[in-house]
Amino acid sequence: MIELGMLLLGLSLSLGSPAMWTPKPVDSAEPSLPHASAGSSLSRLTHLRTPCLLLNRETAERNALSMLSLARDLGVSLRPHVKTTKTLEVARLMVAQGERKITVSTLAEARFFAAGGFVDIVYAVPLTADKLPEVLEIHREIKLQVMVDSLEGLRAIASQLQAMRAHDEMCSSPLPVLICVDCGYGRDGTDPEDEASTRLVTELVAHPALAFAGLYTHGGHSYDARSSAEVAAIAEEERDAIVGFAESLRNLGVTVPLVSIGSTPTCARPPSHLGGVDEIHPGNYIYYDAAQAQLGSCSKSDMAL
Repeated sequence: MIELGMLLLGLSLSLGSPAMWTPKPVDSAEPSLPHASAGSSLSRLTHLRTPCLLLNRETAERNALSMLSLARDLGVSLRPHVKTTKTLEVARLMVAQGERKITVSTLAEARFFAAGGFVDIVYAVPLTADKLPEVLEIHREIKLQVMVDSLEGLRAIASQLQAMRAHDEMCSSPLPVLICVDCGYGRDGTDPEDEASTRLVTELVAHPALAFAGLYTHGGHSYDARSSAEVAAIAEEERDAIVGFAESLRNLGVTVPLVSIGSTPTCARPPSHLGGVDEIHPGNYIYYDAAQAQLGSCSKSDMAL
């Protein structure tokens, strides 16, 4: 039986083609998550068409409010990562009232959520030059922030701007670019202790068609932790690595507009303070799961699926 308070969300989501999207303003008529009611088709398993997802709305709302409250208590803003949700309804649960800033992992997600009213989006994958035409299309409509993690990547983007003859246009509306910092995960990001990382930032700052938007890191290795204590240690390393890099840049006279950190494990069980951090970007917390419970991020009662 599906209990009252459960809801159904279809996962067959059309993200559209690169040329077929139009951002729209958010209004009071936004679609909301459906509630099951006694005798409704949502309350009968036999009426469910697969693939589908069953979500406990009350639990998801509680998880959303808990992370918003935690961010507020730590003095940082929340920019939820929505790659797990991939639905407007759940993404709207995750943001603070009036906020429309999120993190995504694909440009298809960026287009989809921009069309749904989200106007400040971080594309949290190091940008390659071949994606620049699509990025600029989205950038002309909303605030889209991209990231790089190497001098080679930055120079390839600068070269592509010239090849597209978009350099002059972008000088009047520079593309915001974050520097992806490796805090120990090892998957991507520049080494904050490497002199090349400082050169990467200074070269970005000097580019007239690009705007240095800040520093971004993701403690993804927290998912490999074997205990809550190990997660806590990784959370401190995540904070210290990027805050230390930001301080070294400021000592050189570089303005660092933003310091953004986060994974669900390191945000669900954060350090005692996040001094020097402006923003966190966890995502899985809205649902949680058995893996998160094993890491100590949540209890079984927090699992919304």
